[in-house]
Amino acid sequence: MNQGFVKTGSQLIRRQARTDCPHQTDESQDLPSPIAGERLNWAVSTCRKIGWRMTEARNAVLACLANQQRPISLAQMEKDLSLKGRFDAATLYRTVIMLKDLEIIRQISVDQKLRYFVLNSPDESGAYLICHCCGKITPLAADAVDEKRVEEAVHLGYLKVKRLVELRGLCPRCQTKPGIDIPNLKQSVRI
Repeated sequence: MNQGFVKTGSQLIRRQARTDCPHQTDESQDLPSPIAGERLNWAVSTCRKIGWRMTEARNAVLACLANQQRPISLAQMEKDLSLKGRFDAATLYRTVIMLKDLEIIRQISVDQKLRYFVLNSPDESGAYLICHCCGKITPLAADAVDEKRVEEAVHLGYLKVKRLVELRGLCPRCQTKPGIDIPNLKQSVRI
């Protein structure tokens, strides 16, 4: 099922909850409405702070991403009930790329052709575990080690330091597929 929103007053309320994704069918991707609302408010206020005019397409893409726990693809966005039929693929693509360039959303590439997008909210861990076989993306909790690395970068004089962690491996489902050579795969893991 796709998700959609109904606007009541100044709030967006979830109508249905699930996105079609062959790689992420285990768990719901939806966030509770208060958390989604906070994420959307952050994204819209960030756009306004930099002087970006909020168009209908920009608002809709941000609302779609604010309600997702996991990254989603452009194809999934196009199927979303809140976006479907309202904007053509080129408009959605241009909007997503502009938001990515402004670092309001983040792109996660599973391979050269499979790209997912997620809101780059400052309260998120920014850490994901990605299966390099099927592309399943699992959010990970932030760790104290990550905080130490951020502090070290700031100590070295870096500004606007963000934690973005992508760990890649082979998910349990793909480990059972015929033809997967697990011992060789384990040797290729880099830390």
